[in-house]
Amino acid sequence: MKFEKLKKSELITYCENVGVSTNKLGKQELVDALYSYERSIIDQAIAEGNSLELLKSKIRELSDQYADFLKGKISSRKEEM
Repeated sequence: MKFEKLKKSELITYCENVGVSTNKLGKQELVDALYSYERSIIDQAIAEGNSLELLKSKIRELSDQYADFLKGKISSRKEEM
């Protein structure tokens, strides 16, 4: 996920949802904290030997997001016609 594109309020909400501390952090510090959190998940999966499962879940998540995006595009095109 591109955390840089999110607004600070969106970053704070996302951090709270995944359990990352947001104590008086600026936007760039929140972005860095989220990247560190994501990296720690990857490192943990590698250490436990679950990297393939993590990769599959990330690919599945991305494909679901893209499918939702395409459905929105298709429905907007249908409305235009």
